[in-house]
Amino acid sequence: MLYLRKLWVVLGALLVSLAAPLAAHAAVGPECAVFPGVVTLTGTVDPFNQTVAINASVSYAVSNPTDNAIDVVFLFYPTPGKPNAANAGQVTITGTGANPGDNTWSPMIVTSPPTINVDSANGLKLNYNGSGHDDVATMAVNVPGGLNLQAGQNDFYYDVYYACKASGGVKTATFVQSQGLDIRFTVPAELQASFAGTSLPLGDVSNDLNGGSVISGMLNVKSTAAYTVAVTSPNGFVMEPGGSGATNASQKIGYKIAYLSQTVGNTSGGVAPTFPQQTCAAANVSGVNQTITATLNEDVKNQGKAASNNYMDTLSVTFTPLATPPGGTLNACSS
Repeated sequence: MLYLRKLWVVLGALLVSLAAPLAAHAAVGPECAVFPGVVTLTGTVDPFNQTVAINASVSYAVSNPTDNAIDVVFLFYPTPGKPNAANAGQVTITGTGANPGDNTWSPMIVTSPPTINVDSANGLKLNYNGSGHDDVATMAVNVPGGLNLQAGQNDFYYDVYYACKASGGVKTATFVQSQGLDIRFTVPAELQASFAGTSLPLGDVSNDLNGGSVISGMLNVKSTAAYTVAVTSPNGFVMEPGGSGATNASQKIGYKIAYLSQTVGNTSGGVAPTFPQQTCAAANVSGVNQTITATLNEDVKNQGKAASNNYMDTLSVTFTPLATPPGGTLNACSS
């Protein structure tokens, strides 16, 4: 029997943080667009689920502080060198404006540094509807499920790339607001585990002379955090008729298991061993496989074991995710 732990991922806060206002100047330039300071979204997400995690819309004003720009085009590029840059590229954002002449482009997240052309279909294009007017853009943020997230705070940083056109037709080059967008996840420690099969059947061992019967099974573990693994046996790693109730060594058959680079076993009449608890590094959302192998540990035929057709034992494998990452080197815990 496997004892499994499963916690749901809760998104603490989805924070979209855009560039702070820039000082105004007379000519069109990087200050041709002022984005709002902070936009906050909240929701829930399960990294182990492939369905959509976040699908929300937010509206915000994009202002024209110089009164000289008529168009602004912008999009987002995952900030290079930041953690989760690959995950950030999986998010999609679409946008549209409120003024006549606004163009909708999808997606607004690009996978390489862009050069924005205000006259091309590249990014969300807002038309200020004449110099001196602001615009209101609506962005739909879509965060997919199944992202390989780790426990704790996860920030998806994006650089904002944008360009403008002045009322006289003058165009700006591409401008960049570093880390102008931040999508922030708070992910608690969580784990899922499953076993391929219902038992480890050693078959008919009545004629086994050397303890050679062997069977293997596979566990799959998914986690967002480091975790511990403990293995226990109520019979001390021996099988008994029906699983319990044996009174002497003739009613016990010892076995051993090999799991996570540890081998623990017993023989009838032996002292029950302890499986050393293992501390494992975080797995991932697709899971890591762990092989567990059971082997008969003694000569059954020549030791006068009592006849039975249901010698059994129950192994309990307990996985515990760690909210606080432990120090030191952790085991990979995969096979």
